Amino acid sequence: MAQTRSRDVPISAMGLLFSSPLGVAAGVDRNGEKLAALDLAGFGHIELGTIAIGETLTIGLRPQGLRIGVNFGSLRPGMDEAVITDYSAALRQVYGSSDYLCANLTSPRHGRDGNSDGVDALICRLRDVRDLCASETGRRAPLLIKVDGGSPGDPLPKAILEARRQTLDGLVLVCESAPRIAAIKRHVGTMTLISVGGVRTARQARERIDAGAALVQAHKAFVDGKLRSVSGNGRMFDDRRIRAKRVPRGKPEDGDALSPFAPRTGSDPSSVLDGVLESAAFQEVGSRPAMTTSTLSTITCPSCGHRATEMMPVDACQTSYECKGCGIVLRPKPGRDCIFCSYGDVACPPVQARRAASAEAGTCCGACGG
Repeated sequence: MAQTRSRDVPISAMGLLFSSPLGVAAGVDRNGEKLAALDLAGFGHIELGTIAIGETLTIGLRPQGLRIGVNFGSLRPGMDEAVITDYSAALRQVYGSSDYLCANLTSPRHGRDGNSDGVDALICRLRDVRDLCASETGRRAPLLIKVDGGSPGDPLPKAILEARRQTLDGLVLVCESAPRIAAIKRHVGTMTLISVGGVRTARQARERIDAGAALVQAHKAFVDGKLRSVSGNGRMFDDRRIRAKRVPRGKPEDGDALSPFAPRTGSDPSSVLDGVLESAAFQEVGSRPAMTTSTLSTITCPSCGHRATEMMPVDACQTSYECKGCGIVLRPKPGRDCIFCSYGDVACPPVQARRAASAEAGTCCGACGG
């Protein structure tokens, strides 16, 4: 019999309701064999995979209340037409088994990432195949890509730019930097972010949610045996042996191991994510208006008048620029912090964010003289 669970605070993302913000990343349960045990642990979603064409899922009876995502890809290297065909076929193969779909673009052993040549063609094709599957089945499954978000100051990966252009439903973002997550969230606007990478404590999970992630996935903490998962009946889930065992209940501190779910009755909450679920910051994630950041700016050289449209870093100010017309190296004007705020027609993303925050607060940010 399928199990049912009761959660006080459902999370809405991609048109779906999730019973907890904490899920398990792809790689922990590749084909669905551990779903029943993971469901007992109280996770809100499990991302299976990575699944390639011809590989099978063994989901069986789906636990009620547990969202299932499927991460899919190709076993071939690179990003040529054969690889794109593999991705498309894998999407069709897993479409009926998943609540959401995620194309994996974090595969260094296959020579693929978010900046691979042809990634724009892949995303466009996958969107078309998903739309075709939706038309055939009468059910539209959200489509995401899993991509490395890079480091603060890096240009956005091409895959993120194309995902926004193709209006995908979201990103599974591999990134440990909360400021970088926040910057990417400002760029993608209403697209859903699922944060994965380096989440080991409740404090880190809160930081990701405060930065704009709707959901958080655990991976390394889980496979290292550091993730404690308490189910509603007070039994601890031992993730390494995939069985439940009785443990004393206590009140974890903020930096203690993660726990995705516990009942909200009494004065002894077992879940360190209760604070996330009940905090105002978490409640506001879905309700605050999303700000879309412009990442292109046209620079006009003050020396020769040459104009060039350039991609701006989303979370840093650029302090020099070599004109493509005359070769002069431009520096920020006095009182300005970056090239784009000095010579561009659009201010840099950090200044856009400060101006938006100042406008909301009714104050002047004064950033870069803006």
